[in-house]
Amino acid sequence: MNIYSFPPLIAALITLILGIIVFLRKTKSSLHFSFFLFNLSVFIWLFSYSVTYSINNAKIAFFFTKAACTAVIFTAPTFFHFTINYLKLTKFKKLYIFLYFLLIILSLLFIFTKYFLNEPYLYSWGYYSKAGPLHPYYLVLHFSILSISFFLLIFYRIKNKSKLSSTEKNRLYYAIIAYTIASLSNIDFLQKYGFGFYPFGFIFILISNFILTYTIIKYRLMDIRIILTRAGIFIFVYSLVLFIPIILGITTKLWIISIVLMGILSPIGIFVYSYLRQRIENILFHEQQRYQIAIREMAKRMTSIREVDKIFHEVVNEIYNVIQPQFIGFYIFSNLENSYVLSKDYFPEDYLFDKKISSDSQLIIMLSKIKRPILAENVGFLNFPFETLVVPFFNENQLVGFIVIGQKKNKMMYTNSDFLVFDILSSQVSLALQNAYH
Repeated sequence: MNIYSFPPLIAALITLILGIIVFLRKTKSSLHFSFFLFNLSVFIWLFSYSVTYSINNAKIAFFFTKAACTAVIFTAPTFFHFTINYLKLTKFKKLYIFLYFLLIILSLLFIFTKYFLNEPYLYSWGYYSKAGPLHPYYLVLHFSILSISFFLLIFYRIKNKSKLSSTEKNRLYYAIIAYTIASLSNIDFLQKYGFGFYPFGFIFILISNFILTYTIIKYRLMDIRIILTRAGIFIFVYSLVLFIPIILGITTKLWIISIVLMGILSPIGIFVYSYLRQRIENILFHEQQRYQIAIREMAKRMTSIREVDKIFHEVVNEIYNVIQPQFIGFYIFSNLENSYVLSKDYFPEDYLFDKKISSDSQLIIMLSKIKRPILAENVGFLNFPFETLVVPFFNENQLVGFIVIGQKKNKMMYTNSDFLVFDILSSQVSLALQNAYH
């Protein structure tokens, strides 16, 4: 098997696995199904080319290049289909159905005529499809569909900016980033017009796929900077892991030694990736790590305090000082009113919040059930602005109070690591309250 066949083959298999994972999570979801269709198209495209690179017969290679290009035809409509489901724009349903029918007809012309594809080029790394006389017209259609998808994502975000929750905004932001990265894979059309460099568009598709998979199946999103940083470091490290042995194999023709070297470098790459990731993330997220350490230290001190009022005062003041959120408030349960009453706060004058929250509200029910920090918007409680973090405190199993924390000063979202820190704070303050009440 040609060494050049391995990268697209690996990318094809990973893409298919990601598509299956997403689909099996919710088999009845149109969003998950459309994502699977997109991944299936990408899989057939990359798998067909991985086979083509290892074929020495031009006629057989021509067959597989047709299979690859037919699959590429469906990447645009399946992504448009996915975009419509992602944005829940059901009014465009007839349009993507029409596009499917149109491109099915076009695919037949790709397969049975030479108007769009000619007999393939033979490059140093293997056979590759050659554009026919009408292929540029197909590209106009292809890029038009992708442009409409991108326009819908951008327009939807601008139009609904004030209506979207922070989680929805971030999901949309992830989708736009993923689309932008995936669009770079279109560089592989150049080889159809005689440009002889090795097709590496699968790298961009793979990164995009990981991001989209993450946004679909993950309830609480990671900071996009973390995703891009880790993806960038991973690509850099493993590009070297693959590049060095491949260059050795090409120059010396000693492919066995090349494969052995790749096997040696792969585990080393894991340690290099971990080291670089840690160092770079420490630089990027220094401020976040600083306040997380401060909150952890405060959590440890809580168990030594025996006065309830002092516990509340310490928590509110410390969080406000280290995070500097837009607002912060502490609600404590009142038996007299059977509600949670605002006790201490730092609210700007233009924030008009409820002075008390009923014990049967959706927020209280959810806090009592999951007993962990949550975003108010994620339980349908919209009395607070978007990106309001709610941290509960318990006396045994009784919710005795909670703090509401507004958006950070730097406008960044609360990350998984933030939730872990506030989860520790919730546990420690709850323990301190149990000691104080008893």
